Amino acid sequence: MSRIILIDKIRGFAFIPMFIFHIFSTYDLTNNFTTLTSGNPIVSFLGQIRNVFIILAGMSLSLSALNKRNNKSYYSVRIKRSIQILIHALAISALTEYLFPGFAIKFGILHFIGIATLLLAPIASNNILLLIVLLICFIKIPNINPTVDTILGTSIHYNMADWFPLKQNLPLIVSGVLLGNVIFEKKNKIDKVQTQDSVLEWMGKNSLDLYTGHVVLLILIFYIAKHHFHMY
Repeated sequence: MSRIILIDKIRGFAFIPMFIFHIFSTYDLTNNFTTLTSGNPIVSFLGQIRNVFIILAGMSLSLSALNKRNNKSYYSVRIKRSIQILIHALAISALTEYLFPGFAIKFGILHFIGIATLLLAPIASNNILLLIVLLICFIKIPNINPTVDTILGTSIHYNMADWFPLKQNLPLIVSGVLLGNVIFEKKNKIDKVQTQDSVLEWMGKNSLDLYTGHVVLLILIFYIAKHHFHMY
């Protein structure tokens, strides 16, 4: 699949404020949210950069879908990528469930992107169906059970450090797909990847590994500092 260099650069740049936000939110997590440093207006604003990642995920899905006519392995590649994202998500869930069972991340941003890209992949190049999905997001859905409710976002049953339910966040990723369809459909030439990637491009291309890696690293650093060295 062709890559858009600008998307990689934006994703790489967006990682920086997200990293800063997670320093504060991880500190709060290790204190079982008896502290709320991540609620500081400036820090909270940095945390909103997560919406950029969701929109860019939609645009990336659009790019691969619009190229599927020339890519017979489109569905297998998309399924593999979504499963890869979900594996990273489950790793974070397992770690937080073990260290912070009262505030484990049960359905965070990676869980959402993994599920959402699986659901949207078959219709990503069909704007009519995407608009229908967008409308469905605003329909009231009854509670079913705690697991389904957590995924859909109809009700919250657990204390969670992070929560990105489908109903509330699908409009963002669908908007990204629609935006990508408008931008890329008439774009005959896709920006070629340079031989030597800039730092931001490299970060954008490796954003999944960087995201999971920095979350796990921050959690372990703060947990060890608090529980083994009693630093705060």
